[in-house]
Amino acid sequence: MSGLTPGQQTTVTHEKSGNANYLVFGFLQPTDNKIFEIEFASLVDLDGGVLFQPGLRWNPGDGYKVEAFYTHIDGDAWGDNPYSNMLSSLDFADELSIRLTKQF
Repeated sequence: MSGLTPGQQTTVTHEKSGNANYLVFGFLQPTDNKIFEIEFASLVDLDGGVLFQPGLRWNPGDGYKVEAFYTHIDGDAWGDNPYSNMLSSLDFADELSIRLTKQF
């Protein structure tokens, strides 16, 4: 900052101006008797980040459901700057979730 003179205007240039572009895809495919359901969700940040979430739901009956989801996040899938996409700050969050529910 020592090179600035009083009253001189400065500009900061950023790679992005606040806009973001994403592609989203998801589906749910039950089996014929709805005992199993296969689910999938994805979010692709066009600046290089991806989130994939496959899942499986099992309905054994009597009001019980067992669900398992795996979340995979890659904040540096492509591109020169891994910090230019939203998913780069969530890159650590690969996880497996298992849930058991009883409906009554």
